[in-house]
Amino acid sequence: MIENQNEKIIHLPQQVPGMIENQCSILDHITQHFPGMIYQYRLYPDGRSCFPYCNDAIKDILGFSPQEIVKDASAMFSIIHPDDLEGVHKSIDESAKTLKDWRYEFRVFLSGKDESKEERWLLGHSRPEKCDDGSILWSGLITDISSRVKFEKELLKTSRLYAVTAQINQMVIHSKYQDEVFYEACRIVVVEGKFLMAWIGLFEPDFQHLKPVTLYGYEEGYLQNIVDISSRADLQEGRGPTGSSFREGKAFVSNDLDNDSSFSSWRGEALKRGYASSIALPIFFKGKVIGTFNIYSSTKDFFNKSEVDLLEKIAINISYAIDTIENEKHHRRAVEDLKKSEINYRTIFEEAPLGIASVDASNGKFISINSTFQKILGRTEDELKRLDWMSLTHPDDLPINLEYRARLKARTIPSFKLLKRYIRPDGSIVWVDLSVVPFKNGEGVVQKNLCMVEDITDRKFNEEKLKKSEEMFSAITNLSPDLIVILDHDGKILFNSASSLRIHGYNKEELAGRNILELIHPEDQKQIMVEFQNLQNSPGKFLSAQYRYLNKDGSYTWMEVTAINQLLNPLIGGIIGISRDIGQRKKMEDDLRTALATRDEFLIIASHELKTPITSLKLQLQMLSRRVRSSENILHEAMILSNSLASSVKQVDRITELVEHLLDVARIQAGKLFINTEKFDLSELVNDLVDRFRELFIEAKCPLELHIEPKIEGVWDRIRIEQVFVNIFSNSIKYAPGKPISISLIRSSDRVKFIVKDQGEGIAPEKQSKIFERFERAISFRNISGLGIGLFISKQIVEAHRGNISVESKLGDGAAFTVDLPLTASS
Repeated sequence: MIENQNEKIIHLPQQVPGMIENQCSILDHITQHFPGMIYQYRLYPDGRSCFPYCNDAIKDILGFSPQEIVKDASAMFSIIHPDDLEGVHKSIDESAKTLKDWRYEFRVFLSGKDESKEERWLLGHSRPEKCDDGSILWSGLITDISSRVKFEKELLKTSRLYAVTAQINQMVIHSKYQDEVFYEACRIVVVEGKFLMAWIGLFEPDFQHLKPVTLYGYEEGYLQNIVDISSRADLQEGRGPTGSSFREGKAFVSNDLDNDSSFSSWRGEALKRGYASSIALPIFFKGKVIGTFNIYSSTKDFFNKSEVDLLEKIAINISYAIDTIENEKHHRRAVEDLKKSEINYRTIFEEAPLGIASVDASNGKFISINSTFQKILGRTEDELKRLDWMSLTHPDDLPINLEYRARLKARTIPSFKLLKRYIRPDGSIVWVDLSVVPFKNGEGVVQKNLCMVEDITDRKFNEEKLKKSEEMFSAITNLSPDLIVILDHDGKILFNSASSLRIHGYNKEELAGRNILELIHPEDQKQIMVEFQNLQNSPGKFLSAQYRYLNKDGSYTWMEVTAINQLLNPLIGGIIGISRDIGQRKKMEDDLRTALATRDEFLIIASHELKTPITSLKLQLQMLSRRVRSSENILHEAMILSNSLASSVKQVDRITELVEHLLDVARIQAGKLFINTEKFDLSELVNDLVDRFRELFIEAKCPLELHIEPKIEGVWDRIRIEQVFVNIFSNSIKYAPGKPISISLIRSSDRVKFIVKDQGEGIAPEKQSKIFERFERAISFRNISGLGIGLFISKQIVEAHRGNISVESKLGDGAAFTVDLPLTASS
């Protein structure tokens, strides 16, 4: 580097420009694949604006190409939500004035393929700088935050419903009258839950419809203008959410009032008031549906599963409040009756199955205690009168008990109920269901409280036992290798164990509610349907069956099921099925059947092959015996005898060969097929075999074509190699009678090939891979003799020499068997 007073001259290495270009390429790659829109936005003093740079992410985020807004940014502002447009401009102007970072959340509308508009939330964040020409240039990032905004909205919606639940729970405790409960429930839902309107209707038996008794919110005459809501399913007016909820005693949701056919009778009036979705929840009194709680939202698809679950709990609490109010009425009457008659009071007090005690309202001391109360706490009346209720209460339950007592004293609640624990003298715990009611004197002053307790220790123990049992059941089903399902009366899956994922690829949610018959192979459905119908109608009956079960990937797995009908069991209420994967067992059964069929076929072939030479030998010997006894020409008969004996020897040789082959198969199976190598001339062996078989070739009318290279010496087992070549010669004569046969022996480097080609019928492609297996033949044994083990033995011998044997064939074009051997075999 050379430096003078006026300038600096920097000589860069030649590779620096390339390095800069490479770094720019890397930077461009990063920006084009960054998960957000990287951009520069310029605002000129005259109000014009443009995007000098943006990466390709603009296509996904704003729906434009970079070229469309590089000179004019107005297109981008055209897609901003009208409610957000002014805010976007103001925030940009503020950032331009202060040169502070611009950060703003806003909505845009993107066009879909079907001309629909997709609303998307975006977050822009950039840093401004002022340019020499007076324009402001922002550099930053715009990201899609639609998922986050959606989550926040769902969270806000859920939070509102939790607030509604909490306030209604508090209201239920304080309310004394049914009308008060109904009104407050509607008010809380609308005010805290931000719904448009809520109303409660009660059933009128005389008119068979539901009459509105309480409403709150934006109603504007809706309930007066709509048709009566019937409770009958045969009328259109009874098939909406409200009528259906009343009849079936469960929640019914209509998430799209504009298109829900069941809401057609009320759609017009509902849409006028901006109602977009609704839910109807049953209200119970003493276990019977008496009406419905109806809620309307301005948002389409508002009521998802979590919202429905929370609102169902609210409806249950309202039903509980009605029951409680009614119970409190009875309770108050009982207290009044006790006041009227001290005798009756004492009788009830002493003989009541509940523990009853009166407690001083000022200090918590016991005034009177019945025998049941003494028995529950394990103390005498004198012991209890020396104590107060606080010293007997379990420390963990004392704070809530004191809170209720304070509220009772302040008269914010008329009475209270509480599950709590008392401590007995031996330190054991007793669980009780406590009810406390204040007693007033003639002046209206509360001097004592009446406490009634029911010992629920056994119930709590059973609840804990049931909980542990459920946990144990869950653990067993999750760890069980078998598939465990519980079905309802119609075969729908109520429960399925975790093993369904391992065996069939389904998780629990994917199978819940599906009918089991949908998952059974069509060929097995009829049988399983009959068995299932018999099981449905027979409580306690067992079912055992095998079927193919549909896997998630479309394949089927063989399963064996044992099922029992437990529909009447209140703890189960379904049909339990335990299925085991028997795919491997089925495969083993198929393999066994194949093996047995192969064995039977072999026995037939073996008996046929052995019987033929034995029968021939027997006939030869019988014939010789007769001729010898009756013959007068000894010389002539001696020649006949010689020929017959030669024929008999052939038959004995054939039997011997068959037995040797069977012995070889046994040796191979036992791993005892050994080769004893020696050095010999393979060309000489082949020529000797050709000479020995020449007469057979002539008898079979098979012209020979020989290509045997001389003097091919190597190290092999002579007897075993001869056995291989004999098998191939015999097969050629057997399968290609009357056709030419070519025999070649060719040396190549350190290997030698023995090739026998005939022009017989050939071998079908599907048979070519099997003819080297045990008891496999290219043609039925009824047409060609042999056990079908010659090529199997030959293959084992060749492979024992580190060689290989193969066949090439086409139907109608003969077959060529090739034995490829190394010149030196392992011993």
